[in-house]
Amino acid sequence: MPELPEVEIRRRYLVAHALHRPILRTEIADPTLLNGASARSFRKALAGHALVDTFRHGKWLFVQAESLRWIALHLGMTGNLRVIETAATMPRYVRLRLRFRDGGSLVFTDPRKFGEAHLVENVTAFLQARKWGPDPTLDGFDRDAFRERLRGRSGVLKGILLNQQVIAGIGNLYADEMLFQCGLHPDTRASGLKPRTFGALYDAMMEIFEASIAVETRYKELPNRFLLRHRNYDGLCPKCRRPLNITTAGSRTTYYCPTHQRRRG
Repeated sequence: MPELPEVEIRRRYLVAHALHRPILRTEIADPTLLNGASARSFRKALAGHALVDTFRHGKWLFVQAESLRWIALHLGMTGNLRVIETAATMPRYVRLRLRFRDGGSLVFTDPRKFGEAHLVENVTAFLQARKWGPDPTLDGFDRDAFRERLRGRSGVLKGILLNQQVIAGIGNLYADEMLFQCGLHPDTRASGLKPRTFGALYDAMMEIFEASIAVETRYKELPNRFLLRHRNYDGLCPKCRRPLNITTAGSRTTYYCPTHQRRRG
């Protein structure tokens, strides 16, 4: 599932390949993508306008048109964005297609159909209406802000990290990585953490986000010490080379090393 780094890579891709190309027409192959919104209003808001700006908040990607309306995209589990220059190379599972006047197209593909597209006038209001938490990579979010978002919450730490209303952008893969780097068992309770542990989690989060974006989320190109390189059914811990354990934490499949992430208490 695309998480913050994956969505950031797609945002940068759009900046490089899709901006400032006037839209001839919008084709909506699957109206359920719009969650009940009018396909006609969607097409009307984009016709003749170029995409001029982008913004990302957590797992949400916003693309602004010259009409000043924003397309809010959530990639769901399998969503992807591609710029296609010729119809001969059109991929499968296209749910949304913006045809550019120059002959190319921006397509949103999504085999599992969990993605969403909204037409938005105010990005801040859109996020507030859904009670989305802060994006940890934006200016002003630091260790103290991270600690304040998590401090005092009950429940399993991983479940809290996955809660997009607490912090936006952390998904299953990166939550596992953060716990691994800090030596925390998946069943760790957030209420028992010390201040320095919150700081270590913040540092681990920012390091893996930066490293993953640097390799364009090609996990096999990450340094060997990252769990993401080894997170599979026959994976070995990069520290001790013993088999990783698989369990459920925060209602999600979780990988961890039983040697370095021992249960405490």
